[in-house]
Amino acid sequence: MKKLLYISLLLSSLNANEYSDDIKISLGAYITGSFNSELAYKDSVNGLSAAIDFQELFNMNTDVASFYIDGYYRFSPNHRIEVGWKKNSSKGKSNVTTTVFEGTFLETSIYAGAKSNFNISTLKLIYTYSFYHTKKVEVSLSAGLHYEIFDVGIGANINNLGGDFKLKMGQALPVIGTRLEYHIMPQWSVLYSYDIFSLSGNFQLEQNDENSVPPYLLEHFTGFAGYLSDLNLGTEYRIIDNLSVGATFNYNFMDFSLKLDDQDNFGVKNKTIGFVLYGAAHF
Repeated sequence: MKKLLYISLLLSSLNANEYSDDIKISLGAYITGSFNSELAYKDSVNGLSAAIDFQELFNMNTDVASFYIDGYYRFSPNHRIEVGWKKNSSKGKSNVTTTVFEGTFLETSIYAGAKSNFNISTLKLIYTYSFYHTKKVEVSLSAGLHYEIFDVGIGANINNLGGDFKLKMGQALPVIGTRLEYHIMPQWSVLYSYDIFSLSGNFQLEQNDENSVPPYLLEHFTGFAGYLSDLNLGTEYRIIDNLSVGATFNYNFMDFSLKLDDQDNFGVKNKTIGFVLYGAAHF
């Protein structure tokens, strides 16, 4: 009986490792198809709401491509550590004549030389456990930490007061997800991953001069809370034993609230659709 159990475990281990690598390093470019961000204000007491579409208001252009790096270290057949980094950014400048947050106490006329940037960088460190692993299929659950660097800046002449301010936040927060790798052929595979990132904590609201941010905002912003989801579906082809190329479709959605006096008055939403083209080294 012990011999049968030993042989079964040995064959299972060999089977799991047939198409696995101990180390994988992917380098490539994240190509943005669409990038849309919105800042909304909602007064639940008075029933008032308003929103700013950054791309429309500021005529923002999205970076066509940005650097992308991802990889893992498999320290046993069913256990591995993943690391990765990517950045999405958008910026714009235009002559604007409009009113934002109309109907609220934040109502403001913007009428000259407005500019804006909206940047999101993600660094992740994730542990992945493969609970089902054969020579054709690997299904995994993952958990870890991510570090979001979120940077929004607005500059404008507002009511004859020139200035600009930035909203920044960056801290390590939990992430959970799922993974699927299916080998159509030994050298050709389909890859799927889905992660949900927690967003909560405090942030920094910076201004370049005393007139750029209403004092009320500086005094009463108390934090943020929400989530970010990241979906990837791609394919990878092994050219030689240690080198592959791949392409991945990515859908990224972020939704969180900025707390004003501990109330969820401001909401920020960002949706990014893009593609990753990469080459990977396997060891």
